[in-house]
This record gives sequence, structure tokens and C-alpha cells, in this order.
Amino acid sequence: KAGVFCIDAGREEVARQSAANLEGGSGPENLAYVIYTSGSTGRPNGVLMHHSGACNLVEQARGLFGLGPQSRVPHLSSFSFDASVVELFATLGSGACLYLTSREQRLSPEHVNELARRERLTAAVMLPAWMRALDERQWESLEVLTSGAERLSADLARRWGKGRRLLNVYGPTETAVFSTWHEFDAGEADAAGRVENRQDPLIGRPVWNTRVYVLDAGLRPAPIGVAGELYIAGVGLARGYLNRPGLTAERFVPDPFGRPGTRMYRTGDLARWHDDGNLEYLGRNDQQVKIRGFRVEPGEIEAALREHPAVREALVVPRQDTSGETRLAAYVVQDGLYRDDVESAPATEGQSEHVSRWRELFDEVQNRTAPARDETFNISGWDSSYTGRPIPADEMREWVETTVERIASLRPSSVLEIGCGTGLLLFRVAPGCARYCATDFSARTLARLRRQVEEAGGGLPPVTLLQRTADDFEGIDEGSFDAVVINSVVQYFPGVDYLLRVLEGAARTLKPGGHIFVGDVRSLPLLEAFHASVLLSKAAPSLSKAQFAAQVRSGVSAEEELVVDPAFFEALKQHLPRVGRVEVRTKRGRHHNELTRFRYDVILHVEPEEAQTPLPPELDWREQGLTPAALRRLLEETAPRSLRVAGVPDARLRAEIKTLEWLAGDGGPETVGEFRDGLQQPLHEEPGVDPELLWSLGDDLLYDVDVSGSGAGAEGRFDVVLRRRPTSIDEAFGGVALHASEGAAAVRPWATYTNDPLRGTFTRQLATRLGRHLRERLPEYMVPSTFVALESLPLTPSGKVDTRALPPPDQTRPETGSAYVPPRGPVEEVLAELWAGVLGLERVGAHDNFFDLGGHSLLATQLISRVRGLFQVELPLRWLFESKTVAEFARALVANEPRPGQTAKVALAFQKVKAMRQTRGEGARATAPSVSEGV
Repeated sequence: KAGVFCIDAGREEVARQSAANLEGGSGPENLAYVIYTSGSTGRPNGVLMHHSGACNLVEQARGLFGLGPQSRVPHLSSFSFDASVVELFATLGSGACLYLTSREQRLSPEHVNELARRERLTAAVMLPAWMRALDERQWESLEVLTSGAERLSADLARRWGKGRRLLNVYGPTETAVFSTWHEFDAGEADAAGRVENRQDPLIGRPVWNTRVYVLDAGLRPAPIGVAGELYIAGVGLARGYLNRPGLTAERFVPDPFGRPGTRMYRTGDLARWHDDGNLEYLGRNDQQVKIRGFRVEPGEIEAALREHPAVREALVVPRQDTSGETRLAAYVVQDGLYRDDVESAPATEGQSEHVSRWRELFDEVQNRTAPARDETFNISGWDSSYTGRPIPADEMREWVETTVERIASLRPSSVLEIGCGTGLLLFRVAPGCARYCATDFSARTLARLRRQVEEAGGGLPPVTLLQRTADDFEGIDEGSFDAVVINSVVQYFPGVDYLLRVLEGAARTLKPGGHIFVGDVRSLPLLEAFHASVLLSKAAPSLSKAQFAAQVRSGVSAEEELVVDPAFFEALKQHLPRVGRVEVRTKRGRHHNELTRFRYDVILHVEPEEAQTPLPPELDWREQGLTPAALRRLLEETAPRSLRVAGVPDARLRAEIKTLEWLAGDGGPETVGEFRDGLQQPLHEEPGVDPELLWSLGDDLLYDVDVSGSGAGAEGRFDVVLRRRPTSIDEAFGGVALHASEGAAAVRPWATYTNDPLRGTFTRQLATRLGRHLRERLPEYMVPSTFVALESLPLTPSGKVDTRALPPPDQTRPETGSAYVPPRGPVEEVLAELWAGVLGLERVGAHDNFFDLGGHSLLATQLISRVRGLFQVELPLRWLFESKTVAEFARALVANEPRPGQTAKVALAFQKVKAMRQTRGEGARATAPSVSEGV
């Protein structure tokens, strides 16, 4: 019978109704619900679950989770996901309070964290993906947490398992949500010791009225410790699939261990029994593949990868290379704890090595640079990312002049410059100062600079030159300078922690009212636009959109210079209380190059004395329909003391923004050539404004102009603030209109404000480590040929891993415009192997240019180091800049090596590489496992 409840009924009407339970005609085998699987095999299937299975689940969950009227449970799962059955049925079936959430709310970690804190939630069901996104510190009231649907890592379990019960459950949709459970013991995990000895939580034992088998291919029970396929039987087994009798018969098979007529579900998962009666999940077996004739279970490889302390998550999938051969690709999510705490070399050593590599590079640049006609304008090493050739002198001169102008506007009397280089700023700023102290980490650069300072004689104030790294302030008195200049140096720092140390030290050296000028900072929000712009200028016309997008992603991920979000400097105020006002300024310049388009300056005011005034009135460029001419008329007619105009389209970045829009969209040209042709056509959209035009407007109308924004965001727009210059003594001393603080900005984790310059090196090293780790545990044919590092594994809407969204490994030789020519002879073959290993490519040709293939200065130092070690010869870094192809470098190596020992050394190097190939079993052509970065 059906019951009807009238929402509009009053209390009296409700009170007249019977309190007895409604009579129902449903029996244990009647259908309770139909829920669809995620369709990982290509087509979603409706699972038919009966009442006995649903009731068994509810009773098990009530007892296992300790649910009762006092419990408060959030509904975090989509209704189409079977985890919602536990949340809804078990919670309501135990009289607990259920907190419903909308889809938008469930997708907001901030909302879910706030719900947990506000409502004091006591029990929850979460996927590991959600656990990673949420803040466990805001779930203090949580008493029991249930995790399932994907593998729960040991680190995540430890993070959430402190102070509460943590249950790891397992079960496919076809068996009433979950069929096994295991309670995580945080005490035992902590006692296990170091991170590398950890084991991911087990999936445990069967729930009530459920039978679980681990069987071999002949449906025989697998011995303890031996992997087999997991089968499930019992009350929770579904009827089958809706309107899919063939698939039902294939997956729901007769149970040889049960009563006649009973069935069991073939999960397709691999597992093994432990001797204590608990189950360990090993992965899937329906992706079983053949590699060189051997049958391989990717789940076994994934389990072995997760045993490595550097791996938090792993997935192994088969991929076909260009020749049609099947190879294994391993996708790994790195464990940050391992990198920071467990490696034998502490993080500071990695930072020191990074700084040392830059020092070696700068020393080499000075060694191979002939004296300039004007040594005070030494721009050696300033090469274009687009052409690889020196940036034109007139562009560099403009860059120097605009930078000096901004520093001079601070009117410093005593200056500390960190990273002075060849003295481009020193010889122009110091004459206006009473004292100048400059530091640099390159002894050779300072020796050259010291001679020039001595030659300048009385034209300079007392100048002190100190050799030291940027974070070394030993011997520098606190409060002894008016300004600290850190110009075009930050990009060479090894990470955000190092940057913080430098800024902390700089602030200590300043007097109240002093300034820190941080110049020429590369913009993190524009990093993708920068790489897209550079690669677009070099890419072959035939390169497809997908291939070009992969190159851009790879370039962003492998970036080895520090790139900073301008928001970092605003957040810095809460870390360094002495820092007051923060000014982020767009780079000036008539020339549109990488220095003006993708970089910015910052001025930090330390203990400023001036009083803040309200923000100037603001106009929106788009809403007001402004143009440069209209803005000029407005200033001439109204003469405001100050005005802010937001959202001005930046003409310098229009092509880059169009490129990013093309890559993000579904349609558009299919090749780089077609897209470039389209860029040449007139843009039928809002015209951009050159920021230099607004500075000129300010000079004409006597306004000071501050431009910010393009360096701070990837939208290709900037904001401009115009302040009328004082025209009388009263106005000059009446206070300058300053930006008043709009409230403290929310501070994110520091790592989110920058990229990680060490990541590229670390992941390349990780590939070697993982390959060695697997070879110690698995046969050679089971070791993946490629390792891809990901920030996280892509997920389906239900929270499971989406294998179809995995980025393809990008190890192909980039399109360079020239045909591939194989290396000839042992020397070229050995060098090609080294080129490929450092660059992370499958092959490198004899005439391929190291830098055209994606090489850069830091990779060059690594390559030279490997050549030195393999050939046992001393050779300078400049060789690679002078002999950029394998063939050219081989000729230089042979020509410069003394004849008596040459043949033996080359032969020895060739034998080492040949032995490496044979060890890997990859025939005549192989490279060491390399890591390509995914997004």
C-alpha cells in the first residue's frame, strides 16, 4: 500500500493520523533501487539492487559506523553515485540527522569545511579525492570517517585518522556499495616508523552475510599472499544489469563454493589474502596487456610503485608508440613529504645545488664574453627566449633606463643591491647616493666589476662589493640602508622559501621609511602565455593543436626559473609586519618584448610614515566604453585629483591571449600554421591599449601614472591609476593620494604563489629512482618505459580515476623544421643518448640543436656534467653554446681530446651506454626512463 503525506496539512490534521507503520507489500527480493555504474568500460550499466541487499547494507553501516539519533552526517555524494545510498539509507534508517548539500556546495571545499565546523558533523563518507581537498583540522567533531571507491594512501589515512575512527571500505556497485571493511590503526601506522616503510590501508574482511573469494584463472582459491581475482557472493549481490542479460551472465557467475543456484560477482579486481585474514587490494586485472610476449598485470606494477616513499598515487596504462609497439606508461603523483623530509639530501642541499648551477652558468658567460666598448653597459648573457640571440642593445638600454628611473624616484641615500651582476644599475644609481653596497654570488663577475669601480674613481661614492648568495646577510647591520634593490635576480632563486628568507633579511637592513625594490619579476599568472608565445614563434606550421598544447604544458611544468604571483607580495605584509604599502607596477617600455610583457616590478614600503587616504574614484574601461581619446577628454574637462581605470585591454598581450583561447577551446584551426595565419588578420574585437601611451598621456596632462595588472593576471588587462602632480606648495605638502588597504588579503600556502624551480630536476631524478626501484622487485618487461608526473590523477564526476583523461606521454622529438638524421659512429651515438636522457626525448638526431629541442642553460650544465663523467674529460660549458648539435659537439670532443687516450675513453663510454641498453632489454635504441610533466 502507498502512504500519502500532505505538506499543507496543519498540526491537527497530522495528529489525527495513525502512528503505526504503513503497510507495505515489498519483500526481500523486490527491487529497492537502480543505480548506474560509471561506465569505465565504455557504457554505463544499471545495477538492480533488491531490498535484502539494501537492508543488509543499512544494518551493517549502522553497527559499523555507530550511527544513532545523536549522529550528524553530511550528504556529499551525487545521487547517481552508490555512496549516496549509504549516506541516505543508513543515516535515515538510524534516526540520525542528514545534512543535504547541492551540487555547487559539494564542489566547494570551503563550503563543506564550513558545514563540518558549523554543524559539528560526527560521521561522514568520503572519497580520498575529497579528503585531499578538505582541511581535516576543521573536522574536529568528526568521530568516524568512511573512505572508499578508490585506493586510500597511507599518508592520507594518517592525516585523517588521528583522533577518530577511519574505516577503509571496498565494494563495487554490483554488491550493495561495500563488501569489505578495515579500520585504520593510527597508532600502528605511527609505530611503523619512516614514511618509506608505510603500507596503504588494507580493505579488510567481509561485511555481514557476505562471502569473498580470491581465485586463480581456474576458479581455485589462491594461497595466502598470492594475487588472484576477487569474487563476491552473499546477500548483497545484485540481481544483475538492467536489460543486459548477456553482460549479467558474464559477470554474475555460478558460485562453486555456495549452495546450488547461488552466484558470485566477478569484480575484475586483483587482491591477496594476508595471513591475519585481511585482504589487500592490488588493482584491476581487466587491463591485462602483453608486453613483448609477456602477460602483464598493471595492478601489480602500481602496487610496487606505491611502495616507493616518493609515490603517493600511481596508475599504469598501456600506450602505443609511433611504431605501433605497446609500451607501459606510469602516471605518478609525488609525495611531498618524501621530497621534503625523507630524501637523504635535505631540501637546502637541493637549493644550494640549484644556486651553484646558476653560478657556474654566469661564470661561464663572463669567461666567454669579450670586454665591451662600454663596460658599464655589459649586457652579456641577456639572450632572447624567442631567438636565442642577444636582446638588441636599444631594447636593453630602455629596460635599464626605466628601471633606474623607478629606483631613483625612491630618492635613496644608501643602497644595498643584491645580485648586482655586471653593474648595469650600480653605475647609474650609485652616483646619486652617499653609500652603495653590492653583492653577487659570482666571484668572476665581481672581479671584473671591481676593476671598473676602481677605474671610475671619484665619479662614484664609496662602493662595497661582497661575494655571497642572496640570502646571506652576515655582517650587514640592521637598519643601515634606505633601499634594498633586488633586480632581475628573483628568477634564479630555488624556491619560495628562499625568496622569503631574502626578503626577511632585506627588511631587517632597512631604516623606517625605507624601500625594497624587487624588479623584473616573472609573472606566474602569465607563465602559460609566455611559453605559448615563445613556442608559437618556433613551432613548425604542420604541428597540430594537440601537439602544440602538449609542448606548452611541458614547458610550464619544466620551468626551472622562479616565477611569482604578484599576490605573493600583498600576502607578504602579514608575514613581515614591517612591510606596509605594496606597489606592483607593470614594466615600462616602447619595445614589446619578454621583459615588458611578462614581467613586473614591486616596491615594498617598510614602516611607511605617510598617511593613507581613500581610494580614488574608479571607472571600468569596458563598461564606460572608454578609448585613449575619451580618457584624455575626461581628464582635461574634469581634472580629477586622482582616478583609477580598471580593465584596460593590453595591446602587448593580445596575441598571447588569443593563443590561450585557441588552446582552451574545442574548435578553431587544427595546426599552428593555420592559427598563425589567422593572427595576421585584423582583430574584430576591442582594440588594445599600449601602456606606454598612458604614461605619455600623463606627461602631457601633468599626471603621475601607475600601471599594474598585466603582470598580475592572465586576462590581458591592466589597471591604471592617475594622480595629478602638485602645482603649488600647499598641494605638494597636502598629502599624496595613496591606495588605502581594502582589508587584509587571505594568505594561501606559500607554495601556491610560485612554481617550483626544482621540480623538473627532481622529477627527472625520480624517474631513474622509480625504474631502479621496480627492477629490484619486478621482471624487466614489467618496468614502464615512461614515467609521467601529475599534480593529481584525473577523476570522473563520481570521483574515480578517469583513464581517458590522462595526458599522453610527450617524448616525441619536437618539430624543428629539419629532418631527423640518425647519429653516426660511437661518439655521436653516445652523445645522442645523453642529449635524449637530459631532454626527456625518445630520440635525438645528429643535427638536432640542443636548445631547439627544449634545452636551456640549466639543462646545459647537467648535460656537460654527464659528458664529463662518462668520457672522463674536463670541458667548459661554453662548448655546448658553440657546438649546439650532436655532430658539432662530437667533432669538438674528438678534436680537443689528446690522441693517446682518446680511443679508449670513447670506447669505454660507448660500452657503458651499450650495457645500459642491454640491461633494459630494449634492443639497439633505448634511453633511461624519463619523466614528462602532465597537467
